[in-house]
Amino acid sequence: MKTAEVTRSSVNPTAIQLEQLESLRGGASPEDSSYYILETNLRIRREIVNVDFEKLFLGRDSTQDIVLQTDDVIFVPAKNRTIYVFGQVVSPGHVAFQSGARIDYYIDKAGGFTERAREGDVKIIKARTRQWLSPDETIVQEGDYVWVPKVVERPFGYYLNVIGQTAAILSVALSLWIVATK
Repeated sequence: MKTAEVTRSSVNPTAIQLEQLESLRGGASPEDSSYYILETNLRIRREIVNVDFEKLFLGRDSTQDIVLQTDDVIFVPAKNRTIYVFGQVVSPGHVAFQSGARIDYYIDKAGGFTERAREGDVKIIKARTRQWLSPDETIVQEGDYVWVPKVVERPFGYYLNVIGQTAAILSVALSLWIVATK
């Protein structure tokens, strides 16, 4: 019941493009604009109504009760007693959920890392929210995903470019220091 959710569409499907344009008026910074556009598109198509069904039904917490609206959708997924491990592991796929098991357990069950795995950047994608979190930020829960990215291979020219830019910055800084100390 942890991953059950109520979704609502408050924007008429014919008005989606207008809503997208109007939402950009807020002036998100260039750094945030791509992320903002993505989040806005998700919000327009599927707003999540916050309700904790476990507290509502099992704990009889009436503060979790909501008023349903026309076209609301209540989604109760099948009980998923697995974790899906994918990316740079030897055998990607579902691994049986073990309460309290750490991320290393699931990676080992998926055959371990491949030689191209970027082991320090593993992410847990939460089943309910689809948030990408570091293993030290969360615990693995039923239905979560474990993503193992691969090492980014760059051409030799990339590294030459980085070295050249670093050398240029250092030479300017050194020149400024020499001028400032005279």
